[in-house]
Amino acid sequence: MGNPISWVLCGEAIGLLEAGMKIADVAQRLGVSGRTVKRWKDMKNVNNSVAQGKSTGRPRILDRVTKIVLAKSLTKKRRGTRKLAENLTAEGMKCSKDTVRRYMKRDLGSKPFVQGKIPN
Repeated sequence: MGNPISWVLCGEAIGLLEAGMKIADVAQRLGVSGRTVKRWKDMKNVNNSVAQGKSTGRPRILDRVTKIVLAKSLTKKRRGTRKLAENLTAEGMKCSKDTVRRYMKRDLGSKPFVQGKIPN
């Protein structure tokens, strides 16, 4: 619910529900599904506000310090993700080479490091 319009609709829906309207009537009036209005109502009942509660999903593996270390490693001598992951694990920051590769590619926009062949 990051869209500002949805916050406005959510607040309006809560107001209409508190005024005594039924969920189906509120949904039809606002042009959203009844399930959405019910979810907003449930959020209001649980949190006593329409703000989002705890985020769901898988927790992040890389913490802030690890991300900073990876970002700084781009300015130094380029190393492969396997070597970076080994160095981070040796320092106590547990992560895999795939996690390092994914972070560097998606978040930092880095291209994969490929060692060039030396001509004979």
